[in-house]
Amino acid sequence: MTPVRTFEAAPLPKRNTLGVLALLWGLGLLLGARLLLTRPFDLTTYGLGLLWGLLFLAWVLFTYRLWALSRLTYWVDRNGLYVRWGWSTFVFPMTAMDTVHEPGLPVPVRGRWWDWPARYVGTWQWGDKRLHLYSTLPPERAWYLCGPQACLGISPREGRALVEALNRRRRLGPTRLLSEGRVYPRWLRARFWQDSPALAFLAAGLLLLLLLWGEVAARPAIAPVHRTARVATLILGGDWLLGARLYRRERVLALTLWGAGAMLLAVLLIHLWTGS
Repeated sequence: MTPVRTFEAAPLPKRNTLGVLALLWGLGLLLGARLLLTRPFDLTTYGLGLLWGLLFLAWVLFTYRLWALSRLTYWVDRNGLYVRWGWSTFVFPMTAMDTVHEPGLPVPVRGRWWDWPARYVGTWQWGDKRLHLYSTLPPERAWYLCGPQACLGISPREGRALVEALNRRRRLGPTRLLSEGRVYPRWLRARFWQDSPALAFLAAGLLLLLLLWGEVAARPAIAPVHRTARVATLILGGDWLLGARLYRRERVLALTLWGAGAMLLAVLLIHLWTGS
């Protein structure tokens, strides 16, 4: 039996520079958090806190994509070609490819700035075909494996060796049929991520919590409001943690806890908006 062959992706241009940028960005976030914690809580601090949260989410996405690019790997067996991308694996069946194009193919694809630094990772429409691109290099420097319905663009360090390994396994024929698409780890395929009521209750709780603290920031001199908001935050956090622990065995009870936490915040906000 022909063994599986693994190939590393070509190095990401300016990888070290991007790594230093991620490090400096993270240090800047830590410094910003420290400065925010020393400020009196008012509307300015609240607005800066929201900005800090957005920058933190952007940093997490940037760091994840940089990590995924640094470990981008391709491997082939008799059934197809597999791309390890972050926490997922993209599968391109052997039966879905019939031609190979070397680097230099004019592909009308522009990297998406919001995916930076992984600008050449994702799916595009190329004429009447789907184009799946998993590359550290610009599209014109990628290798393309194409079939009647889809193409896969990759940037292996050893492109010709990968194609030779692929052709040897193609001649042997597949041992099973695969489906094109991404495969995710078990924790990302859990039913929770398809549970719309659960996600809605959690999102509502988070949004109402942000509104509550915004209302508190507008009333910096009213101490009881601050204490009430802290207690409500602790209660909501407890509901979330307990619900997460119960979810797999007692979904309805978990949904009740998450819904009750969001309802509590809604009642507090209504009281603040309508009270004297």
